Amino acid sequence: MSAVDSPLDIQTIQENQKEDTELLARKDKHSDYYFEKKIGEFPIICYSKDSAEQKTKWRIALPKICSDLLSNGFILSQEILVTKSYN
Repeated sequence: MSAVDSPLDIQTIQENQKEDTELLARKDKHSDYYFEKKIGEFPIICYSKDSAEQKTKWRIALPKICSDLLSNGFILSQEILVTKSYN
């Protein structure tokens, strides 16, 4: 990610989600909660606590690099969930 990219840019999130092996493993293991949703032209991994409400109550599952950047000084929007390991 370049210094001018925002960690909350949807394309940056998508690119980093593809490289986040932990997030991809959670998506595979917990497919009832992690799913892809098209945002603009980008398929984005999202999370919902209730699989029955995936269409209305979901959050973007941030890849680790984005959540690390956010925790190191960026302000986290209330609309985005930083996911942790759900083993």
